[in-house]
Formats: sequence, C-alpha cells, structure tokens
Amino acid sequence: MENLSKKHLINNNLQKLLNMKIQNFLKRIPILFIFIITSCNLGNSQKDNLYDYLQNSELQYETEMQKEIIITALSDILNFDLSVEELKDKRYPNYTGKPNQWNLPTLINKYFVPEDENITFGKNIYKQLRKKRVYDTINEIVILLQKNNQTDEH
Repeated sequence: MENLSKKHLINNNLQKLLNMKIQNFLKRIPILFIFIITSCNLGNSQKDNLYDYLQNSELQYETEMQKEIIITALSDILNFDLSVEELKDKRYPNYTGKPNQWNLPTLINKYFVPEDENITFGKNIYKQLRKKRVYDTINEIVILLQKNNQTDEH
C-alpha cells in the first residue's frame, strides 16, 4: 500500500509540475504570437504599400478631362514599353488641365483618397509599379474607367 501511495504522490507531483510548465508556456504564446504577427505585418507593409493604398482608396474626379488624365497615367504604368525611369520623368496635367504639372505619385495622391488618412503608398512607388498585385489592381481600375466611358457614350 505504501508503494501505491508513493506512486500516487509522485504522479500527482509530476502532474502538478507538468501543469505548471504548460501554463508557463501558454502564458508566453500570446507574446510570441503578437511578435510573429507584427513582424509579418511590418514585412508586408514595406512591400505592398501602393497595393494597400489603392485597395483602400476611393477614386475621386469631377470632370471627364480628369478621368481621361487618370486613364492616361494608369495606362502608362501598364505600358511595359516605358521604363521606370521614363515613368519618373512623365508629367501629367493637374486637375485644371494645366499640362506637365504632376508626376505619378502626386497624381495618385490627388485622385485616390484613402479611407484612412494615415495610409500612404511609401516613399518610392516606382519600385512597386511592376509588382503583379499592383499591376493587376491598376489594370482593373483602367478597365472600369474605360467601361464607364463606353456606357456614358451610349
């Protein structure tokens, strides 16, 4: 009987020790999980700022002329015959139509208004222009704007 009691006592002590170890481990999981999630988010925000910006923005224009300027600028981005350097040099009319006023970042900033004013597309959008997700998003916007032009004409 004494052996059975000792075994029971040892098992209880081991179980308590194991429970304490598990509880200590579980207490650390949220901190580790938050660290991993934060690290992943930081990595993504550095890479796809323009994509996130476009996905969380509303395209705003008032005139057909502004709409055509937007289509031209976005089509330039989609044109792989233009190098990134050529895109950097391009200037577009401002909202009044005055030629050669805005570069691409300014044009995007003026016509695409983010839901959250703290969202930005980063310092150098030109490095992001040829990424598939960005390209696909810009292509979708151009298609929608062109469809609107066709329905407006009919």
